[in-house]
Amino acid sequence: GAFRNPRVLLLGAIGFLLIAVITTVILNAPLILLEATALDTKSIGYLVALGGLLGAAAILVLGNHADRNGDRWGAAFRCGIVLAAAVLVMGLSPSPLLTCIAYLAFAAVCFAIPMLTSSGWAEALHVRELAVGAAAINTLSQIGAFLAPYGWGAAKDATGSFELALVVFSVVALLMSALILVLRHRLRGHSAPADAVPA
Repeated sequence: GAFRNPRVLLLGAIGFLLIAVITTVILNAPLILLEATALDTKSIGYLVALGGLLGAAAILVLGNHADRNGDRWGAAFRCGIVLAAAVLVMGLSPSPLLTCIAYLAFAAVCFAIPMLTSSGWAEALHVRELAVGAAAINTLSQIGAFLAPYGWGAAKDATGSFELALVVFSVVALLMSALILVLRHRLRGHSAPADAVPA
């Protein structure tokens, strides 16, 4: 089965951690910003909308760049580091302005990473494994999206703030970035599977 393939498991682990972080932070972003800044709800709405526009622009720019240089995993790794740093700053910064900037940095990369990683599945899996492999990877990713908000809520209830959850999620994002780097190294160390879909 797909879950016996080491690359599927690695891609699934990346997806699990990635979707856990971005889904939970996106859903809670207005509350995080409300707690950390003196902005009213209308201003926070504009800030979140600006983040969405930055994210859409990043998808176009990074997708085009990755198509040209063929290094989706390197771009995903760099975006992952930005994601981890942004989440950490959101959790620890005493400055409302810095928190807003960190959120915009998070929003700018959080949509691009899934685009880069999912478009790179064809580099890692044989063409005959893509359909079932993609299903397995997506299943693991959605489990992350389902479980992470429970941990987030438990941390918020226990501490009364988002700080602990954001710090933990920054570590999760770093781990995800490390796994992307491992996969990139493995792919560069081995030729692409026979009959693989071209990158």
